[in-house]
Amino acid sequence: ATSRAVFDPASGAPRTYGIVEREGLCTGDRVAGPVIIVERETSTVVTTSFDAVIQSDGAILLIRKGSQA
Repeated sequence: ATSRAVFDPASGAPRTYGIVEREGLCTGDRVAGPVIIVERETSTVVTTSFDAVIQSDGAILLIRKGSQA
């Protein structure tokens, strides 16, 4: 359970975000924001308002919390 402080533009203050390794995620995994999904060449920031779902093609789909997706 790694985490770090990240500036949150909505609140104007730092917020603790979890850190998740992308290679450890599988199709169908859902990760609740706030979290940073880290890869070798990039990172995906998932804010508090979103969850990330790993798609069958490997893409990361961001879903707004409370939506029907």
